[in-house]
Amino acid sequence: MISIGAVFGGGELSDSRIDREISNMRFPEKDTGLPMSLNVVFHVPGSIIGLDWAGVRTGRFSKKEKMLMVQVAVPEEVKQSADIRSFLFASLRNAVLVAAPFFQKKGIEFPAERYLALIGEAQG
Repeated sequence: MISIGAVFGGGELSDSRIDREISNMRFPEKDTGLPMSLNVVFHVPGSIIGLDWAGVRTGRFSKKEKMLMVQVAVPEEVKQSADIRSFLFASLRNAVLVAAPFFQKKGIEFPAERYLALIGEAQG
C-alpha cells in the first residue's frame, strides 16, 4: 500500500494549489498484497518552516507495522508550478527507488516494480 501525507510550513499553504494536488493523490486503500507499506510525506516550505534539506530520504521504519516513511522535500519553485502533479508522481517513483535498497539491506522483500505499477495506474 502507498499512503500520502504532507507537512506544510505555513498556514498560507492551506487550500493552496499544492495542498489540493497532494490531497487529490489516491491509491487503493484495500490490501494490495504488497508485503510492505510506503508512507510518502511531502514537506512543503512556507512562511513558518523552511527546509534545510533537499531531495528524497527515508524516514521512520516500523517492522511491526510493515511500513517505511519516505520524505520528499518540495522545492520552493514547485509550489506554484504549472506542473506540480508531474513533480509529485516523479517524487513517488523516486521514493520507491530510495526504499528498494533500504529494504534490501534489511533482507525484506520489496517488489519495486509492483509499487511503480501502482503509481503509474494512479497517474493515469
